[in-house]
Amino acid sequence: MFSGEQFTNSSKRGMFGDNVLEMDWMVGQVLEEVREQGLEEDTFIFFTSDNGPCMSRPFDGMGSAGLLKCGKGTTYEGGQRVPAIAYWPGRIQPGVTDELSSALDLLPTFTNLAGASLPDDVIIDGVDMADILFNHGKSLTDTFLFYPAFTYPDIGAYAVRYKNYKAHFLTSGNPNSGDEWNPDASCRRDSPQTPFKPALVYDLDIDPQEMYVLDKNKYYDVYAKLYEIKVQNEATMTWRPSEINKPFNISLAPCCNPGCQPVPQCCICPHQLTGVTTTPVMTTQMVTEEITEMETVRIQEEIDSRPGNA
Repeated sequence: MFSGEQFTNSSKRGMFGDNVLEMDWMVGQVLEEVREQGLEEDTFIFFTSDNGPCMSRPFDGMGSAGLLKCGKGTTYEGGQRVPAIAYWPGRIQPGVTDELSSALDLLPTFTNLAGASLPDDVIIDGVDMADILFNHGKSLTDTFLFYPAFTYPDIGAYAVRYKNYKAHFLTSGNPNSGDEWNPDASCRRDSPQTPFKPALVYDLDIDPQEMYVLDKNKYYDVYAKLYEIKVQNEATMTWRPSEINKPFNISLAPCCNPGCQPVPQCCICPHQLTGVTTTPVMTTQMVTEEITEMETVRIQEEIDSRPGNA
C-alpha cells in the first residue's frame, strides 16, 4: 500500500488508513476539477472496489469486512461483496439499493449510455444497470458465479448465487485473508481447497455471515436450481489462457525516460533497482531477476518482523 508524504502517518489505521485518506483526497480532487470545468451534470461517476479487504497486515491497520466472512482472495462474501457509489447529478436520485450487480455490468452500462453496441461474437457476462441506477428498479440478472484468484476448467466456479441464495461447491483460504491471527480458520492461507457434496447453501438475506447451512431436504428446489446454474455455465464456458500466469514482461512497464532508446532497457528507473547499473546492455531477463530477488527479500523481511518469528 502506498501513501505520499502528505498522508504518511496521518491516520490511526497505519498504512491502510493512510492509503484510504489519500484515496479520498484524490477522488475529491477529481470531483473538484469536474465541477470547475462545468462537467458535473454530464459526468457519470462510479466508485467501487475490485475485491474485499486485504487482511494480511494485522499490525498495519488492515481492512475489515465487518460481519462478512473472510476477505480478499476468497469466494466468501467478505472477499466478494463490496460497496459501490454511483453519482450523476440530475440523473441519479439519492437512495440505496441491494439489487444484484457487479463490475461486469459496467461495460454494458457504459456502452448503453454512450449509444454504442456490444460485440455480437462474444458472450458478455454483465448486464445493463440503467434501471437500477436511474429508476431504483430491478436488476436484469438474478445469478452470479464466484471464481477464486486462480481456477481451471476442471475446477470451475467455486460458488453460485441465485437471488438471495448462495451455494459453495468448493472453498479455500487465501493469504490475503489472514493467517493465524484470523480466528476463522477457513479464511487462512493454510485452509486447503475443500469440495462439498452436497454444497453449502446459505440464505444471504438473513445470513450474510454464511454461518447457517440450509437443510437440503427443506430447500431441495433451491439446491437443484443452484446445481443447474453451475452445470449450464460450465458447459458453455470458453476458457482463455490466464493473463496472470503469463511471464513478466518489463517492456509493458511504464517508461521513466519517455522517448529514450533502446526500449525497454533505457526505461528502468535507477531508484527502483538499488545497486543495479541500468545501462542499455541490461537485458530484460536481468531486470526481471533483480525485481524478483528484491520482492523475495521484501516478503521475507515482512515475515521475519511478525511476532513470534526470530
